[in-house]
Order: sequence, then structure tokens, then C-alpha cells
Amino acid sequence: MTKRGRGERGPASFQKKMTEAELYVEFDEDMLAMGKQKGKLASWLGLQLTTKFSYHIPTNEFDKQDWEKLWSDAKVQWKILDDGPKDVFIRKAKKNNTD
Repeated sequence: MTKRGRGERGPASFQKKMTEAELYVEFDEDMLAMGKQKGKLASWLGLQLTTKFSYHIPTNEFDKQDWEKLWSDAKVQWKILDDGPKDVFIRKAKKNNTD
């Protein structure tokens, strides 16, 4: 197989082994992701939204547990140690899911 365009995309792009240090995401005082992993976290979130949430169903019709599960998956995947960024993360996920 040959690579197309800019490289791997979709779920396969997150199968690369990342070091433990690469999995930590830093947040600023507004609880927004910052630093080197900001873009990777945003890409991961977009991928999760397209695979787990149907775009034609209004965001407010998803169960609260669906958003909680997304947050818990993010905490595990990205080694987020506390729930400080949770509200901002879920708000951004809901906004991105409606665009």
C-alpha cells in the first residue's frame, strides 16, 4: 500500500506507539489544551466524535453518560490526571459535534 496525501488518517493514525510522556496533555488556566499534544488531542476528539456520535442526531438528545464516557476515555488515553478540564472538554465536544 502506498501513502496518500499527508499520511495515515483515521483510526490507524492513533495506533502508533507513543511514549508515556507524549500521552500527557497540559492545560492552561482556562482549561484549554496547550503545548505539543494540543493538535493530537483535537484530532483524537474529532475521530471519537465521528465514530461514536451520529452527526444527524441533535447533540442534546445524546445521553449524559455518552459524554461522561467520552471524557473518561480521554482521561485514560491522554493521561489526564484530574477533572478540571472536563466541562470545557465536553462543551467543545458538543460544539464540534453540531458543526
